[in-house]
Amino acid sequence: ALGPAFATGSNWVASKVVANETVTAVTPAGETYPALVVGATRGADDALRIVVVHRGRAAATTAVVAPIGFEHGAAIEVTTVKGNRFDSAIDDAEVGDDTVALAQSTMTVETSSFEVSFPPASLTVLTLRAPCP
Repeated sequence: ALGPAFATGSNWVASKVVANETVTAVTPAGETYPALVVGATRGADDALRIVVVHRGRAAATTAVVAPIGFEHGAAIEVTTVKGNRFDSAIDDAEVGDDTVALAQSTMTVETSSFEVSFPPASLTVLTLRAPCP
């Protein structure tokens, strides 16, 4: 899922989350941290890849993606890595469903900015490509 974002020729571009929800940690101190963490790269293939980590455990979070300064086509490639639980891992050490799945889809958008729902405890890569001439 992350390979293309870090491929040779990719360059980091500015990205941020505005009005980010917070998550309360399951610790005695109950610290809070941002629910969504984002990074973006522009690849040698000229695609913009936006990587979003949703650190919340309970529910999906919907956010507006606004790729300022990047004109994109209507088809957005979506790749999501999601575990059954927040602490899912591929091992047999604990009882329970530790399934980790990779899902790929394409969403169609008609505007420059668009809403995306990010599942809890997930990593999502949105790949935006320039429109066809």
